[in-house]
Amino acid sequence: QRASTAVTDFTSNEVMSSEFESSFSLRGGSLRIQMASRELDNEGAQRWSVWAEAAIPDFVEGNGLARRESDRYLAVREVDFSNNNIGDVGLHAILRALYSLKIVVQVLKLFK
Repeated sequence: QRASTAVTDFTSNEVMSSEFESSFSLRGGSLRIQMASRELDNEGAQRWSVWAEAAIPDFVEGNGLARRESDRYLAVREVDFSNNNIGDVGLHAILRALYSLKIVVQVLKLFK
């Protein structure tokens, strides 16, 4: 519970934005999420998740990315959180954010 309190109490959107703004890019007209080798732990993954839930919709809209007609999900080829120190709490936060953003992932990299 302590880690989730830290995320809830984290109010500096500018700091989170500068920390994570390079995590999104376009590759072949598709959103790519690149968070590999950033020394993230559970708390860092939770901070990214909070930030991403606010930032991804703007990125998607601003870049004209199309969601699937059938279910309005956004297909993403790769989400890379490899080579970090993320545990089950951090992974749960990432997966919850992706689900709430209606993002389906072809390749999810979590290896160390």
